[in-house]
Amino acid sequence: MDFEQMINNMKVFLYQFILPFSTQAKELANVKARLKQLEKIRPGNNKAKQNDFKKIYAKLWCQILELLKSDRSVRANVNYVPQLQLICYLEKYIDSKMTSEIFNTRREFTAEFLILFFDLRNEEIKKKIIHCYNNKSFVNYTAPLMNKEVG
Repeated sequence: MDFEQMINNMKVFLYQFILPFSTQAKELANVKARLKQLEKIRPGNNKAKQNDFKKIYAKLWCQILELLKSDRSVRANVNYVPQLQLICYLEKYIDSKMTSEIFNTRREFTAEFLILFFDLRNEEIKKKIIHCYNNKSFVNYTAPLMNKEVG
């Protein structure tokens, strides 16, 4: 994934799945300011700028993940839609080369790891994550996640 695509994917996730729901304005203001700082970096072939970009990128995702773990307004209040979206489309939003660094782990990424990471306790949500993660079918999971599936 190129640098511009990394920024755009982060912005899409932030503006679609965090900002509409989150109530932690101070943390969001910091994330938005850092994102603007990240957009100004044009790494090109300069290794030092590439390293700076990657450090800021990883820190920003860590802040976003912390919001997903701690802000009630982006958790149960919205049926865990942001977490589910991120898990189902992890490769789309986060550069695969940086995933281990961002999640601060060397463990294999499994549905169970992500359920524990986000401290998800709702059994229905767990089933959806396992299904989504195991199938990795790239369909829109947002609609079924918001409505209880009849089955």
